[in-house]
Amino acid sequence: MFFAKQFIQRALFLLSLFLTGVLLMARESDDEFLNNGGNNSTDNPTRFYATLMIEYETPAFLDELQKTIAPEDLYIDEANYYFGLEMEYHVTLLPYLENDVDVKELKTYLKDISEYETQLIDVSYFPGEVRDVLKCSVESEAIAETSRAIRNNFSNAYPYPTMIYHLTIAFLKPGCAQKYLQDRIEPVTIKPTNFLLSYYNKEGERMQIRFK
Repeated sequence: MFFAKQFIQRALFLLSLFLTGVLLMARESDDEFLNNGGNNSTDNPTRFYATLMIEYETPAFLDELQKTIAPEDLYIDEANYYFGLEMEYHVTLLPYLENDVDVKELKTYLKDISEYETQLIDVSYFPGEVRDVLKCSVESEAIAETSRAIRNNFSNAYPYPTMIYHLTIAFLKPGCAQKYLQDRIEPVTIKPTNFLLSYYNKEGERMQIRFK
């Protein structure tokens, strides 16, 4: 009986480690797709994908927060669209859509843009070996509902079971994000301006379509 109990405890411990790893991979993957515009897949570097996002007005809270970030903490890789401070605030609805997704049909799954008003609830981060991603978590049933509907009705290669909805503040060098974290903040309301579809043309150039 004693050994059976030990076996069960060990199995539960290993299961918890596995699930933690899956969630961390999902979080890192979400942000990779979001901020690289749904770029090439990791297993097929010649394959391009589209990403659907919602852009937002810039709240004063984020302007002030960015001013506190030391320039030497920023991660910059312009060739891969990492510019340190995020200048176009957005939340991803779904990355890794087929690059030739039917935009007209896609629009039928979207609510009125005003329904995606949401709140920032913390300042947190995704850790990474190459870069940290400083971000705000967002709470919006409309975002989650629309994301699920699109994922269930359009071909996509998003490989993880969950989406971590967030708004990126900045890309930082590894280990630099922790000094800027805030577990809870007074909820900051952000207002959506438009939808943004990022995709690639036949020449492999990144293209964007904005619409409401």
